[in-house]
Amino acid sequence: MVEAPGRSRGESVLAILVRDLVREERTGEASLEARAVGVITTAGTLVTVLFGLALLVTGRAGFVLPVGARGLLAGALASLVAASVAAIFVNLPTGHREINARDLLNRISSDDDWNAQRDDVERAVAKVLAVQLVAGREVNRRKARLLARAIFAEVAGVAFIGASVAVILATSAQ
Repeated sequence: MVEAPGRSRGESVLAILVRDLVREERTGEASLEARAVGVITTAGTLVTVLFGLALLVTGRAGFVLPVGARGLLAGALASLVAASVAAIFVNLPTGHREINARDLLNRISSDDDWNAQRDDVERAVAKVLAVQLVAGREVNRRKARLLARAIFAEVAGVAFIGASVAVILATSAQ
């Protein structure tokens, strides 16, 4: 962090720190949302593969899908749908607490605020940004938990697909 020119007190350092942290939190949110889109994409692909597998295997004359494979395929489908739904929720717009434009206009229009000491203004801005930081972190915690659940559900879906293929192959070999 670089201290503002001509300043020797801590307020400008704190204001810069809070701004940087808010920026990092917003970048983290964008990263979580991008990962969630990846989960949606791979889950959709895996569901397509799952249905392709089911069509390929069940399309053979006289083939009966083993009971064990049915449950595993159903578990795979449920897991992959759950992964997609959780990832979609990660991307829902959230109500970040942003600086209210009307309040900002009122402060700019107020002679008391406009003519205030720089230290007082920096403190007021830092407080507003700190409120944004707290809200942003809470939103990102919720999104990270949902993303983790989506990834775990996707892993479970892959495991179910693998197990169902193993059961089908074992049954077909007999």
